[in-house]
Amino acid sequence: MKKNLGLYISIAGTILIVALPISRTAKLIILFGAFAGLLFYRRGVLYFGKANKKLQSGALDEVWVLYRKALKAGVAPNVRIAIASIFIQRGDVDEGKTILESYKNLTKGQTKELDAIVGILDSMVHWIEGDTKAALKTVREVYEAGFRDSNLLVNYTTFALVERKWKEAENLLDEADEKNIVSAGLIDNRAWLAISKNEWVEAELILTDLISKGPRFAEPYLHLAQVKIHWGLIGEAIDLLAEGLKKPFVNTSGIKASYIQDLHDRLSDPKTRRKTAMEIDQDRLAVASGQEVKAIDRTFEPEEGLILSGFAKRPAGRKKQKVEPEEQGPNLELTAEDLAYIEANEEQ
Repeated sequence: MKKNLGLYISIAGTILIVALPISRTAKLIILFGAFAGLLFYRRGVLYFGKANKKLQSGALDEVWVLYRKALKAGVAPNVRIAIASIFIQRGDVDEGKTILESYKNLTKGQTKELDAIVGILDSMVHWIEGDTKAALKTVREVYEAGFRDSNLLVNYTTFALVERKWKEAENLLDEADEKNIVSAGLIDNRAWLAISKNEWVEAELILTDLISKGPRFAEPYLHLAQVKIHWGLIGEAIDLLAEGLKKPFVNTSGIKASYIQDLHDRLSDPKTRRKTAMEIDQDRLAVASGQEVKAIDRTFEPEEGLILSGFAKRPAGRKKQKVEPEEQGPNLELTAEDLAYIEANEEQ
């Protein structure tokens, strides 16, 4: 009822104006004035809608101007948080932080659910700033307060894996399975956990099926490349890294494009191929989380071959595993459907 109150008032007002004993011209003037007033009152959500369309088209320079106008004109708390999320992911992180603070300072409109989402966004800011421990602490607090959704579990498991809290990450992934919370980010994190346990066959099964669904983030391609390298299949690893580089990278991406590009280039060069492959395989935990790889203090002859000897033998007779991931990455990416839902449910 509250959500449609403005609509009901508008309808009632229109009926009242039409019923007034005045000329048709006067009625039209009053109706036009009322409509203009309504547009002015709702201009915040109009700016938000325009910004969303620009965001989908990639016109980012115009996006930020429109979002700022929306905030200045006034928007509902959920829209304010959505705008903060977009700034944090794809724009000025500091500006996103300021918008989050403006939500925290509101005197009305805050809810437990919105507070939880703000906590998740706060964790992403810590993550971007390189403070994974603070990020993990923040999502843990949101989790312990009882909130659950796929974004929280993706972020929580990601931070736990980076901090090598293997059991904590595994428990969260098991909970997601039990509650049928499915996302590509969670599936990739399950494979990451398998790599940490040296369960290479399991990781390959998970990642091969995941990549067949076309995830929109690069991590699965890096992780499957690790599996291929473990078996000496360097050519396949190079191709996977190249595919990963085609995916979008945002502020909250766990793996940076420059990191994947460096591994790709070093594996592609026969002079550094074996050394790079050995470093990746021997420091699998660092690679899986996009951290600096420990160098091997040895030199090797150039190798032209794309299948290297001296690595683990790939097992035969592997079973196929089917998964049905949602198209969702581990960084709160808002889809067109998300933006449309927020816009449709905007409240003043």
